[in-house]
Amino acid sequence: MALKASISGATRLQSRQTSEVAPNPVEEAPESKPKGEQARAGMKSIGFWTTDEARRQLHRIAIDEDTTAGDLLNEALNLLFRDRDKPTIAATKIGN
Repeated sequence: MALKASISGATRLQSRQTSEVAPNPVEEAPESKPKGEQARAGMKSIGFWTTDEARRQLHRIAIDEDTTAGDLLNEALNLLFRDRDKPTIAATKIGN
């Protein structure tokens, strides 16, 4: 019985001590966007369907030229805009 009483007393003492201690307020870090999201700020995604061969060729060119498929597609958009006498407003490098 003495062991039971001492365990019970210790538990009460411990719970009283933990309830008296003020919790440390956790400072929340300001929300920061991941690097990719920051690079795409103000941009919109355009999706379209093409053949697997065209997709593979685009990616091969990107590898050969040490660039990204997105940068090549923006270059293509600017060529289209120029051909149609429109301002070349597509981003030239994404994330740089």
